[in-house]
Amino acid sequence: MGNDWSTFPPHPIMSPATPDRLQAYYQIQNNNPAYQHFLTQTNATILGTIDDHDMGMNNGDETFEFKRESGMEFLDFVGEGEEGVMYQRARKGEGVYGVKVFDFDRDEGDYLISDEDAGIDPDIVGYKDNDMSKPKHPYKEKRVAIFVLDARTNRTPWGQGLNAWKRNYNGDFLGERQWKWFETAIRNSDASVNIIVNGLQVHPFRHPNANLAEQWAQFPTARQRLYDAVLQQGVRAPVLVSGDVHMAQLMRKDCWARDGISATPTRPLIEFTTSGMTHSWGTVFASSQKFHETWRYYPMHVMSKVIMTVAHWIFPMPDLMVSSPKKEDDQSPLLFENGGAEGAKLGKQFSLEKNFGEIEIDWQNRNVWIRAFGQRECSSTAECKL
Repeated sequence: MGNDWSTFPPHPIMSPATPDRLQAYYQIQNNNPAYQHFLTQTNATILGTIDDHDMGMNNGDETFEFKRESGMEFLDFVGEGEEGVMYQRARKGEGVYGVKVFDFDRDEGDYLISDEDAGIDPDIVGYKDNDMSKPKHPYKEKRVAIFVLDARTNRTPWGQGLNAWKRNYNGDFLGERQWKWFETAIRNSDASVNIIVNGLQVHPFRHPNANLAEQWAQFPTARQRLYDAVLQQGVRAPVLVSGDVHMAQLMRKDCWARDGISATPTRPLIEFTTSGMTHSWGTVFASSQKFHETWRYYPMHVMSKVIMTVAHWIFPMPDLMVSSPKKEDDQSPLLFENGGAEGAKLGKQFSLEKNFGEIEIDWQNRNVWIRAFGQRECSSTAECKL
């Protein structure tokens, strides 16, 4: 559609998707034989939330005119019934967010439990207690709670001009209604594993201009509020899952108590980024059809992979779980015997290939395994103790 030269650097002018256009694309996907086979043969539960391209506008935010309609179209696509609490929130324009709970102590094939039996969603159970000092419930040893958060519908727009290069401490992602819901819901969780899914990366700070690299780090106050909610007392084995960036990454931050007394991290927080299944930085530069089905594919493929590989070599990612031996003259405290994070691996822990993710829970040995699978290579695997 051309470029808008009113800002520097210029950004492309794109035509946002109308609800009818989104509905047509969802119908194409539903008519795909392989997708239908997956739905009918696996008995899978489909759930999720929207990111910018599901919303219908690249880098979309609260100003998008069809944000309410696109949320409902998405939930229709994934099969979330109109009577469900997620759909009701989307209908009101609050966003596409919710929680599903799976109990693996139940009979095989009947792991998903109802919202009422789960007793987590405050919009259903009317959970009003704001006391965050201790859990209010016994834990279920084989229960998994999956929270999906909408970081688009209520997101503050990124800054423009010079403001695009500054962090916005007043910027928000979720909106106050969704924040209070999440803080209460995750505190009310009795699951042994809590998986928190949203579209944007949480840990990294890749680029000072979020118009070029979207990330939670651009709004530090909001990111800290997310960390506080996820790491509050009683939330067991939290794992962040994100997407958006057209590659797979495995990241970890070690979190200390606010009092600063502890000499070692009180809790690790792992983030797993997996995207995308149709294209990635290692396959083609952009998602536009002209880069996939014309002569542009091969030169853009090479350029994309070279640029991103060099960029990762020049700017190493300190938030990756890479282990390195401690130097003899290093007097800093030894946090982990292998020189890096517990369970850290040597070598790169990202992949530019097309990929999808998997989280496997070994209840007997009390391990969570996180993996990314690609066509030619895999990113590394992490082990987190429950």
